[in-house]
Amino acid sequence: MQSSIQLFLFISSLSLLSLVGQAQKDTRPTEKAILLEKAFIEASREKILGNYDEAVRLYLDVLQKDHENAVANYELARVYQKLKQSDKALLRAERAVGLDQYNLYYNELYASLLEKEGNYKKAAELYGSLAEHYTSKDILYHEWAYYLTKAERPDQAIKVYNTLEKRKGVKEAISMRKYKLYLGIGKDKKAIAELDKLIKAYPNNAEYVVRLANYYATQKKQDLAQELYKKAIKLDPNNATANMALVEVFAQNGDTTQYLKALKTVFADNQQNVKTKIQILEPLLGKLTKGGLKKHQTSITALAQQLTETHPSTFTTNAYYAHLLFYQEKYNIAERYYQTALSIDKSDIKAWTGLLEAQHRQQGYKRLVVASKDVIELFPSQPIGFYYQGISQHYVGAQEEAKKALEEAAEISVADLTMQGYAYQYLGLVYTALDKDEEAEKAFESALELLPNSAEVLNAYSYSLAERNDQLGKATQLAKEITDREPQNPEFRATYGWVFYKQAKYDDALKQFEQALDLGGTNSPIVLEHYGDTLFQLNKKEKAVEYWQKALDNGSSSSILQRKITTKQLYE
Repeated sequence: MQSSIQLFLFISSLSLLSLVGQAQKDTRPTEKAILLEKAFIEASREKILGNYDEAVRLYLDVLQKDHENAVANYELARVYQKLKQSDKALLRAERAVGLDQYNLYYNELYASLLEKEGNYKKAAELYGSLAEHYTSKDILYHEWAYYLTKAERPDQAIKVYNTLEKRKGVKEAISMRKYKLYLGIGKDKKAIAELDKLIKAYPNNAEYVVRLANYYATQKKQDLAQELYKKAIKLDPNNATANMALVEVFAQNGDTTQYLKALKTVFADNQQNVKTKIQILEPLLGKLTKGGLKKHQTSITALAQQLTETHPSTFTTNAYYAHLLFYQEKYNIAERYYQTALSIDKSDIKAWTGLLEAQHRQQGYKRLVVASKDVIELFPSQPIGFYYQGISQHYVGAQEEAKKALEEAAEISVADLTMQGYAYQYLGLVYTALDKDEEAEKAFESALELLPNSAEVLNAYSYSLAERNDQLGKATQLAKEITDREPQNPEFRATYGWVFYKQAKYDDALKQFEQALDLGGTNSPIVLEHYGDTLFQLNKKEKAVEYWQKALDNGSSSSILQRKITTKQLYE
């Protein structure tokens, strides 16, 4: 700070000496001049230190002794500006310009103060005078035209730009300002002529074509606009503005294929606003997940993926892509993108729900234990974390922990009766595993009361009855009902197989388990283990051990599975 002050004071002293004693350039400074210089330096030092009142006093002292001191008037105007004393600042700036008419710094300050006062006409006169004096300084013409525009003198501003254009040639900054001025005064043909001039001067620049297209679009001359947008894309296939404009055209015409094709370029441009892209993608995802736009699923998925690549650090892009992947049953990839989204923003419970369910669908129960615990910590009043915690603990064999979590989920999900019903369903399975048959029956009764037509609840109930060797006729009836309803569901097929197994109908059981495996049950440790049990009962021991091992490799929590493999014997 000290060195910068010294440098400023040194420069200030030079400035003062250049202005004080103009008639004494070749003579030794007088004592009066030296004292004046000292007072000026002291005033400047106080100004730098922020002691503005003291600086004012000292500058006024200088001016009392030297009324014609332009630099002191200028510095005093700057101090008054700092003190927000506009009238005094304006007066001193005017005085500085009067003493040194063509000083650019003095005029710049004076013009800015005039602008704040709304006196654009006077500011324009200042820059007009400067431009005529410094004919080679383009910036002065631009400032002149700017203040003429502010002073509502567009015709005069255009004349200034024309003068500048004669000297500099066709330039975007000049033509675009003239274009806007012509539009403002209703001279549309001349406005268009400015854009045509740019296009002719720069025939390979797509941006100027886009600007003209935008003009026609605002005038609702869509045919002309479309042709120009197409011309712009020929010049620059990746021009996002032109593609975005055509996106709207294709959307209005119902041409979904071309619409999505045009969006591809827009989405790949990281300069385009991500919120706008998300607003475009959102309804597409909504229609797709509700059963529409099926034939465009690949293109929509590519757009969602493109968003994650172009804007990798945006929560919504990753979350939406994860939702889309989940819808397509690509749970392992969906899980990864849910995790990316949640690493950016942990506050979105929908993304957490998607992550938990994706892990559940993959039977990744050890991961689900960890993730559901995080949700409980973040959202302790929401049932979702307790629900998935209960499911995961059940499948890893921690039944007491599962019971506590599911009881909590059932208790706090009073506003979500569907979740409450499923919580009771899993409680029924937990009680079955704990050999608490009466409690299991009550839990399933509660689940069926809330969700009487749920295939998932009926399936779980049928499985529970089979595990309890209770009402196997009813279990068979339920299993048949749900497999008839959803014949492609591997979980339902496996339950049907297990009901047959419990009735020692091993050939029937085998057929159901084989169908379950063909339908995608090859990663389910329960299906694999039960299939192995069935094979053993049919005296296919080597193959049974093979499937028991597959069940173990897929994360089975069965307490007797390793013993089966080691001894090559069946234990139940």
